[in-house]
Amino acid sequence: MRSAAVEARAYQLVQELAPEVAQIIQSAICSPFRSAQKSRAADWVTDLDVNIETEVRRRLSLAFPDHRIVGEEAGVSGDAHAVYAWYIDPIDGTNNFAHRIAWNAFSVALLYQGTPVVGAVAYPYQQEIFHAWAGHGAFVNQVPLQIPPSGPWPGSIVMTELSNASWWPGQIEIMQQLAGQEIMVRIMGSSALAVIQVARGAAQGAVLGQASLIDVAAAVLIAQEAGCAMRGESQMVGGFPDGALVVAPPDQISSLAEIVFHARSSYRQG
Repeated sequence: MRSAAVEARAYQLVQELAPEVAQIIQSAICSPFRSAQKSRAADWVTDLDVNIETEVRRRLSLAFPDHRIVGEEAGVSGDAHAVYAWYIDPIDGTNNFAHRIAWNAFSVALLYQGTPVVGAVAYPYQQEIFHAWAGHGAFVNQVPLQIPPSGPWPGSIVMTELSNASWWPGQIEIMQQLAGQEIMVRIMGSSALAVIQVARGAAQGAVLGQASLIDVAAAVLIAQEAGCAMRGESQMVGGFPDGALVVAPPDQISSLAEIVFHARSSYRQG
């Protein structure tokens, strides 16, 4: 069963880890580092990704030896049947980082039976640490984070991301429909930061072709605690959405989700 004591300790730990990692990333982007392509040319990894994840795993394992840990670079460790599991993305937006583009983030989340309960996303270049504990609100640094009232739909921004270097099914059609309503779409290279822009009120929505727990578990929790709504094509055990993910203010979620899921359905039907 859920433990408030465990989650309180976890929440304290992510608030310690996130600014430390943010400082490392901020300093490293202008310093020499090693980078390499993985199995695809458009999928990069750096020595910093590996080093950050190794250290974060060490700290998490020391504090919570009975928890499972899932990381972008080192995969899965720990008890497969553990009710608590950590998800780490040392640099969400490594492709940007590898090319010294300052749009990437550190993300760490604790899930209970598949549902995010604690999370932090660090945007290093503005010293912003977004964090949340389920039921306790969201914060940027130590300032409460709450989405502002929605502005006009035309002229607003919706965030999305490619699947590596490729369009995902229905994405072009979604962008065309949004453009027809004079909604501006932005593809910037970090799924976590795409969702965070909705939580902070900079964007009216975020649309992702696949809800990866490693990439967005923390950001989705923060967005929900800030007052955002979430829709997915289907639900995994534990309630986190599988397939396409839509995040938006409550009064915009239905309109945006209808566009997204209709386009996805039409694409599959040919």
